[in-house]
Amino acid sequence: GGGGGGGLSRSQSTRKREEKNWMRINMPKAHALEPIMDKPDGAFVIRSSESRPECHVLSYRFRGQIIHELIILHSGANPGMFLDCNPGKSFRSLPELVMYYEQPRPELKYPLLPTAVGGSKQ
Repeated sequence: GGGGGGGLSRSQSTRKREEKNWMRINMPKAHALEPIMDKPDGAFVIRSSESRPECHVLSYRFRGQIIHELIILHSGANPGMFLDCNPGKSFRSLPELVMYYEQPRPELKYPLLPTAVGGSKQ
């Protein structure tokens, strides 16, 4: 006989899936950046990179301009992602990356503000 099932708890799946309003993948850059154009410092989106399709870009507001940081996605034994400017710190998911950079970090000029991009009804 077989045996030994995994003991993983599935409690996380019961939580209501919240909309990631900052997630702007697979759309033109200009369209992806629209929601943060009139927002305060720290407002950001994560979008597809046009020059490097295998990467994402973190674009955030700082002092009236938009700063772009490349997010490198890596697959393999330990799939995940990291900011190009901080390859030593890897994340399993974009929300995890966002949560980390909500705190002031030396890599970014300003902490991320996830609530800045509201869920406006289309």
